Amino acid sequence: MKKATGYKGMLRDRIPKMVDYALKWKKSKERWIDHVYGNFIGVLVDNEERKKATRAVLCLKYTKVKQGKHSKVIETQNFDFHRTINWDDLMPEEQKDWEIVEHWVKWFKLEYAYAENAYKISKLTGKPEFDIKVELIRDYLMDYIPDESGYVKAFNVTLETEEQISSQIKNVDNLSDFLIRCFENRI
Repeated sequence: MKKATGYKGMLRDRIPKMVDYALKWKKSKERWIDHVYGNFIGVLVDNEERKKATRAVLCLKYTKVKQGKHSKVIETQNFDFHRTINWDDLMPEEQKDWEIVEHWVKWFKLEYAYAENAYKISKLTGKPEFDIKVELIRDYLMDYIPDESGYVKAFNVTLETEEQISSQIKNVDNLSDFLIRCFENRI
């Protein structure tokens, strides 16, 4: 595990949980941290400007709230992954790669809570792990499984070879295992 110090540590520690999971799923978290730091934070010389840039990238807003004699600071976050990528300076391969990561960020933000809830209910009702995994794939990941012609609806692509199709099916199986580890706080 990386040491959480400095601005990279702040990025690592304060990234929203669903974005964190998506980046981990795509094995892109450190690459994202390096990209954000290199393009938006490390280019600044002034320490205060770096702090502001880090907060801006993370979309952190601090509000001081007075409660009687005491006051506390409330941190709110309206994170926008798309704004954290310097799209203008990317090579076409890099752009495609970040678009895929962004797809998964959106999926985790939109679908994860529903999948987690279904998983927890299934666990409480005593369903076997294999049946739960099948339901998870059927209900939340079917668009990622190639149909008989090799078409993958989620990505709007047709896979050409049996090897690609098998690889995609294995990828969905791995994703379901990853999600279960997330649901069980093992990630």
